[in-house]
Amino acid sequence: MERDWEQLLDQAMVHYEDLINTYPDRFMWGTDRADIVWNYHADIGQLLVKFGRDFIGRLDPAVQDKVGYLNAEALLQ
Repeated sequence: MERDWEQLLDQAMVHYEDLINTYPDRFMWGTDRADIVWNYHADIGQLLVKFGRDFIGRLDPAVQDKVGYLNAEALLQ
């Protein structure tokens, strides 16, 4: 994953950027992961957190906070 970091981020942007920009109130980055054993390894967890932050950082600044935490906060209201 680290070797292909930029390519993976580029692919994620192609797949999600237009949807997020069109529906900015419908997306959030979560911490839930599939129940796969390697997901519980501390190094993998940190890698996935970094990927999420890098992905959000590439989004339009107008939607970054919504995807990062505001949309999740709205669900808890």
